[in-house]
Amino acid sequence: MTLTYLLSPARAARLNAQVIEDSSLPSLSETIDRLISRTWAPRPIENPITRRYQHVVQRVLLKQLINLASTDSVAPDIRETVRSHLSLLRQDLHLAADAEPAEAQLIIDAMKDIDQLLTGERER
Repeated sequence: MTLTYLLSPARAARLNAQVIEDSSLPSLSETIDRLISRTWAPRPIENPITRRYQHVVQRVLLKQLINLASTDSVAPDIRETVRSHLSLLRQDLHLAADAEPAEAQLIIDAMKDIDQLLTGERER
């Protein structure tokens, strides 16, 4: 629910605009960067329940970013910012593709979803 609010088209537009008025506030790019680094950065999680929750958060974040990047009513500069971050995430995931089996399928699926968006093959 929180990610849906943070990455709604209206909120993304405000984040994108607010930094023009006050550079001390986080931009859309900084917000996305923090969200990705907090959810997708490699950290060993031993507890299987915590790891499962982490996977859910990762998938929800990815879904919200893909939705924001593929919504026609979102301003082109916002869509491009999101696509840029997804492209960087995809590069990082590629480096982590040799993860343990529990992580590997999540990574493969995420890379596939990002590739579909970036190549324009995603169905809306």
